[in-house]
Amino acid sequence: MLEYVPKSNLAQALSALKARLAPDGTVLVVITRKNWITWILVERWWRAARYSREELRRAFAAAGFGFLVFSRFPLRYSWQTVANHVVVA
Repeated sequence: MLEYVPKSNLAQALSALKARLAPDGTVLVVITRKNWITWILVERWWRAARYSREELRRAFAAAGFGFLVFSRFPLRYSWQTVANHVVVA
């Protein structure tokens, strides 16, 4: 539920997660995408954060992740891609 971490602390939270990974470990993050649908449901209603790809790139880089891939949900769950980023780092 990284959406509830203040945006200014996202890199710090990601860094804490990275510190708990094995040296060759991978983290998979599903986090809310910034668009008009999530603005209504997530930001206004649930008072949580939404992110653009660039915001996530900056936060992951600041946390020390060097390799970052934006992926998609499998076809069966592709409707989830409208509201969420899938990030593998």
